Amino acid sequence: MKNQVTAIKSTSLAALLILSLGCTKKTEAVADAGAGGAALFTAADIQKTWTSGCLIGSDPITGADHYIQTLTLFGGGANSFNASKAWYLTSCTGANTKINYSLSGSYSVGAAITGGQAITFN
Repeated sequence: MKNQVTAIKSTSLAALLILSLGCTKKTEAVADAGAGGAALFTAADIQKTWTSGCLIGSDPITGADHYIQTLTLFGGGANSFNASKAWYLTSCTGANTKINYSLSGSYSVGAAITGGQAITFN
């Protein structure tokens, strides 16, 4: 069966944030199994916050040169998320904060796909 990909419109910030986080979740045994018998996770299995370390980059608006990225997945039936990227000048400390970009929305956990399992951010 051919997998279908759903195109989602979102800001480039969200796409870059999610792609650059590079987060992975080790598969844990759960009740459902996908194609080939692979264990699937649910939204409840991945509710947590991921935070990067202090990274070097360049914000074109403020000229800040360091940033920290955070992705939080909430549950409670709504399955909402918050992604943020805080930019700093010189080092990642509070006094050096220049700007904080944030994006909120919802997500859903989908079926098994080649190499993993789909998560759709809206």
